[in-house]
This record gives sequence, C-alpha cells and structure tokens, in this order.
Amino acid sequence: MKMILRRLIMLSTILTLSISSAYAAIDPTATSVMLRTSCDDGSGTTLNNCFTDETTMMTWIKSTRQPSAGDSVVVEIGPGTYNRIEWLCGPDEGHVSFRGAGRGRTVFTNSYILGNAMTFENCNDLTFDSMTINAKFISVVWAGSGNATWTDVELTAGYSTWYETPAGQHSTGSVCPSGVNNEHKFFSSSLILKDPTIGALIYLNNCGVTWFYGSELIFDGSNTSWPGTAVGIRSSGDGHETHLYGSNIRLFASASSALSGLHAFRANTGAQIHVHGTGIDLISEKDIPITVMEANDGGHVHTAESAYVLRTGANGSVTRIVNNGGMVHAPHLWGHVPNTDGNPATVDTNYTSVNGADRAFVTNGTSSSHPHPAIYSASCPSNARWYDTIDKTCRSN
Repeated sequence: MKMILRRLIMLSTILTLSISSAYAAIDPTATSVMLRTSCDDGSGTTLNNCFTDETTMMTWIKSTRQPSAGDSVVVEIGPGTYNRIEWLCGPDEGHVSFRGAGRGRTVFTNSYILGNAMTFENCNDLTFDSMTINAKFISVVWAGSGNATWTDVELTAGYSTWYETPAGQHSTGSVCPSGVNNEHKFFSSSLILKDPTIGALIYLNNCGVTWFYGSELIFDGSNTSWPGTAVGIRSSGDGHETHLYGSNIRLFASASSALSGLHAFRANTGAQIHVHGTGIDLISEKDIPITVMEANDGGHVHTAESAYVLRTGANGSVTRIVNNGGMVHAPHLWGHVPNTDGNPATVDTNYTSVNGADRAFVTNGTSSSHPHPAIYSASCPSNARWYDTIDKTCRSN
C-alpha cells in the first residue's frame, strides 16, 4: 500500500510540473512582466509572464495590455544584452517602467553603424532604471512630446546619446513646433560619447525641458578621427530648456585626435540652458579653440555657482562666453587670472569672455604689492583684458 501511495505522489508531482510548464503563459492583465535571455527557471519550468524577445514584449504591451495612467506596467529586465526598442505611441500611450539589473548588466544595444538603441515618439510616463543603452550612432531618439524619468542609467554612443526631433522626423534633428513639449528627468546617470567618426553632440534638446540631477555628460575624444567641433549640449527653439544641478560636463581632446574644437553649451533661437552647482571641464592636449557657452538669436545661457577647468595647448584659445544676439548670465570669480595652457610661467593672452562677466585678482606689478581685484574689460587691449580697479589700469596677470 505504501509503495502504491509513493508512486501516486510521484506521478502527481510529474503531472503538476508538466502542467505548470505547459501552461506557463502571459496574463493579459499582468501588472508586472519579465524580459529575460531565458524564461527557464533552472528546473525546466517556464516562467509565467516572461518574454525573451523585445519585439514580442512591446507588441503585447501596445496591443494586448494597453497600460494607462491608472493601470501601469512594470517590466523587470534580467542581466543580458537585448536588441533595440521602438515605441511610436498613440494618444495617452505609455505608462511603463523598465527596470534593469544594473549598468553594464542589462544592456540594450544596436551595433548598426547608423542605428539607435531606443526610439520613442509621444510616449507618456515612462521610467528607466539601472541599465546601459548603447549604440554606434544614437542611444535614444525621442520624437515629439511625452515624458520619462531616467535613474542610474548609462547612455553610450558614437554620435549622440540623446536626440530630440519632431514626431515623424526621427532623423532630422529639427526643432519641434510651438506647443509640442516633452519633459525628462535624469538622476545619477551618465551620458557618454566616445571617439565619434561622423559627428559629436552629447545631448540635443529640441522639444521640451530636461533636468539633470547628480549626473554627468562626457565626451571622450582620445582617439577621434572626426575633424569637427565636439558639442556638449545644444538647445534650440523657444520654450525648450536644459537644466543641470549638482552635475558635471566634461569634454576632452587628446593630442592625437583630429578634433578642431570643444564647445560645452549652445542655446539657439529662444532656447535656455541653466547650469548650477556643476563642474564644467573642457580640456584639450592640442592647440584648438575651446568655448564654454554661446547664446544665439534670442538664446539664453545662465550659469552660477559652477567650477571651471579650461585648458588647451599654448597656441589654442579659450572663450568662456559668446553672445550673438542672445542673453548670457554667467558671472564668475576666478581665484587668479585664468591660465589656459596650464603653465604658470607664461602670460596668458588667449582667454576671451564678455565685458564685465569675469572677475579675478591680479598680482603682477600692482602699486601696493598686494593683490588687486580686476574685472574682464572689452575696453582693455586684447593682450591685457583685466582692469585693475585700484590702480585703474589694464593688466594681463
């Protein structure tokens, strides 16, 4: 009798496992699903609500599940490398959280030379956590309106990590029409552009407002064969804004790179760039011009309480502010007159800003032998732009 009972229990267990495996499925009302490289739980059983294909998962979200503001979906993504995601949202589509297993562990990628790793259009209320988004060309293309939050995310690319454009114009980089706005918030994230071959633009803001908190934007031109000027952030269009708080932007060109310039910020045609409590580092080992901020045709750049490291070769040049019909609010107090080639033994005449925006202390040849406060003055000679406010004379250092 015991032997018969034992065999019945074993048969029941086998049938239960077989049924569980056979009937593993996707619940059309699931509030949480998985994306894995394998949906096998390790014992031969297939996990419920699990996808191994990005396209199938996105089709289920868009066509079957159809999440809404009051009925959102979480996608838990395991370690592994996954293909690109594209979502062209209809009215009020979106409302999905994509949660990875960590930077470098969950990776979305597109290895095609002109490929994007993610493309979204008019999507609402998306969140991305703990993942890497990598592409040879552009990490993320965002077209039209919508909003998303990005936390502990790494975007890496060969041309641009972020590229905004009007809906239906994913490759144009045009400015969105008036009234089309998106909003994105980045927390503790890294946007890294390295060794481009066809262009270099870390972040393109053309369609709304972006906020960076405790994040970094990096251009590494150590081995760049492209001969142009690398740009950190370009913001264009009235009402479009980029804000950096407690963050860092770094652009680097090696002595062997083909780069012809580094440029941190450009605000065009009514757009705004606000930088507060942020490290701004532009460093070149070769003789090229580097420019921090530029406002064109009604553009507005505002930086405050930020630190600068500006270095180029002895025959290069540094320009902190360029104003071409825009507005720049960027007062800065230097501890001493800036030295752009890093050599304290040389007198630096290659630094340019705008009248009255920079203050420093001059020490060479003052009447009292003490440091004197000085203001950058466009009225002084080009080789001695610092106006000593005590001795009433122009100085170079």
